[in-house]
Amino acid sequence: MQERKMRRFGQQLSPAECEEILKAGHTAVLSLQGDDGFPYGVPVNYVCLGGKIYIHGAPEGYRSECVRRDPKLSLAVIAEGKVLPLTYETRYRSVIVRGTGHYIEKDEDKLAILNAMMDRLASGRLEERAREIQKFSYFALLEVTPVQITGKMAFCVLMERRAKEAQGEA
Repeated sequence: MQERKMRRFGQQLSPAECEEILKAGHTAVLSLQGDDGFPYGVPVNYVCLGGKIYIHGAPEGYRSECVRRDPKLSLAVIAEGKVLPLTYETRYRSVIVRGTGHYIEKDEDKLAILNAMMDRLASGRLEERAREIQKFSYFALLEVTPVQITGKMAFCVLMERRAKEAQGEA
């Protein structure tokens, strides 16, 4: 895979900031190669575990077909997305993960990851969780192996950081 350099490299986030955004986030847009030559993007819930990203969903459908046909994918996570109408800007930090995906097949692996997802996305709802876990064989779990992770901040965020650094608040 060709690694592309960021055009506005001054706005690039550090690897630690990218990891922070990925771990704090819970929704993203998963982009895949559609069967008609058009990209296919779909909102998903995800969780990061052990350097991988896991996404749950139905075991069949267009998303599954796309992944099985071409495992290359992109995942976009946006933190702090806020429009600033007075300056015609959007305040954001974002992360793009380029990688490959495959579906977890072993039930015991699926169960462990599903429990971690529920801890992250809906902790404390143990009674409901038990009912959902009984249906876990219906779930498909997509494991994403990142190949490249990049992050970018809006120009206004960069300027705020520079102002704080100049005042010694870094």
